[in-house]
Amino acid sequence: MLNAIMLNGEGRVSKDNPVQSWYGEECYLTANFAGYQMRIVTEDGRSDLKYLHYQSLGYNSVEDAKAAAPEFAKAVLLKMLSSISQI
Repeated sequence: MLNAIMLNGEGRVSKDNPVQSWYGEECYLTANFAGYQMRIVTEDGRSDLKYLHYQSLGYNSVEDAKAAAPEFAKAVLLKMLSSISQI
């Protein structure tokens, strides 16, 4: 049986950070999704999303990567969830 779930101190700090607001330079932007940092890294005109050790590569622009970011975050979290087995 699962006990109550609550945020610890570190989680409260992460939760208080702005969500899905992009910060940084055009070549390296960060935003928080579900309390964890996502990055957009742009090189040679291509933008890549990086989140929780997963990546989605080759967006034509930063704006395209930003638009894909919420769906990418959800896909990563679902992938991680599906890797947890019931014992």
